[in-house]
Amino acid sequence: PINGKREKAAPPSLEKAAHSATQPYTRASSSSSSLHVKLCNSLDNLITNFVERHPLRLSVNPKDVLAGNNAPIDELPPTKCTVEGRLPSCLEGAYILIGLNLQFIPKGAYHPFDGDGMLHAIRISGGHATFCSRFVRTNRFNKEEEAGMPINRNFFAVEGTATFGMFVVFAVRVLTSQINPMNGVGLANTSLAFFNNKLMALEELDLPYVVQRYRDGWPVGLWREAEAEHDRSPQGVDGKKQPDVPIFSFRQPSFVHELAITERYAIIPDTQIAMKPLAIFTGLGALF
Repeated sequence: PINGKREKAAPPSLEKAAHSATQPYTRASSSSSSLHVKLCNSLDNLITNFVERHPLRLSVNPKDVLAGNNAPIDELPPTKCTVEGRLPSCLEGAYILIGLNLQFIPKGAYHPFDGDGMLHAIRISGGHATFCSRFVRTNRFNKEEEAGMPINRNFFAVEGTATFGMFVVFAVRVLTSQINPMNGVGLANTSLAFFNNKLMALEELDLPYVVQRYRDGWPVGLWREAEAEHDRSPQGVDGKKQPDVPIFSFRQPSFVHELAITERYAIIPDTQIAMKPLAIFTGLGALF
């Protein structure tokens, strides 16, 4: 058990996931909230079937984006690996990678950046290697697992009129307490950081999720790191927030994922992945 809760089963296979995504969300606490849920689900289906651009572009069509090696996979319990050659008996440790995966097949357009976070770990001990994969159990992941369907739309893939519709439906879900953004809306699918003796799964839209371990030593349970002040705002060495420093050299919005700090400089790379916010509202293209 993790945090007093029993380990949950691995998510359904692709066929089962595609089927369960069509089931209604019935966990509302009252007839009024149930009506709100049904309304939002109906609006989601309306946008997907009649407002979204069809046919979908290859770069956001789930049939193309989720093909081959990019197809969603189930969680994998600790599984012994076949080793070609020999692993030194003195080699001890684990390599953990975070990547993108899906709990449910998306209803409409999908961009890989909207995938749920999944941890992949290889543990080496005593000349043997063991592999394990488990989802990052974010608040968003748990809410959709309870609903049995995706209730957070894929904002990276939408464009044109559908964008406004999706924001409206999302706002209605928030106002009717179906989604509470204060509990987290992020996917924790971007990177891992080891800080203050904690392994954290990160994404820009949310606070870090701290990786917990089962008694067998494998990463699985997570909780949102909300209590630490250093996770909420940048702090100087004296404990006080330093003044913001604007960067005027960027000619267009870009994905700034990395930062390097030297003795005298902070180096911020201007990547080739440029964002075009107006393009998604005018229908002239996607966000990237």
